[in-house]
Amino acid sequence: MSSITQIVLTLGIVVLGAVAALFTYTHLHEYSHYLIGRTQTSEIEVLYKYGIIPYRVLFQQPYDLSPTRIRLAGFAPVVTGTVLTAVFALRWGVPEYGFQSIVHFVAVGTVVLSPEDLLAVFDPEEFQRQAADGFDMTQMQILRYVLQDRS
Repeated sequence: MSSITQIVLTLGIVVLGAVAALFTYTHLHEYSHYLIGRTQTSEIEVLYKYGIIPYRVLFQQPYDLSPTRIRLAGFAPVVTGTVLTAVFALRWGVPEYGFQSIVHFVAVGTVVLSPEDLLAVFDPEEFQRQAADGFDMTQMQILRYVLQDRS
């Protein structure tokens, strides 16, 4: 196999792996929120971009959820990602390349929290208000709100 063919094949695998990882990560992340929220309300749905990529969980009746359940739903991707990372590390060790590194990337990536997730964790009552109003704050405004000094 020529070196150009190897490069093209490697790039193709990387691109396909990245797309598969993104697709899998978004599902794991959003459905972690969904499963926790669903235990307390049926007024919940996962919103999709392009019909296949979940990007947000919509709590249609956010006041049906207790503040503790909102915190748990906000933090759920951290638990999911940590458990998956531990399971994969125990199964395969620390990956160097290939399929195993893509699987680890997905597991670790699931841990990343959005500003809305942080708001749910640190101020569930404000999360309820924002969710009820359709999140009229931008992500930067949410981050500023979450990071402000509350002492």
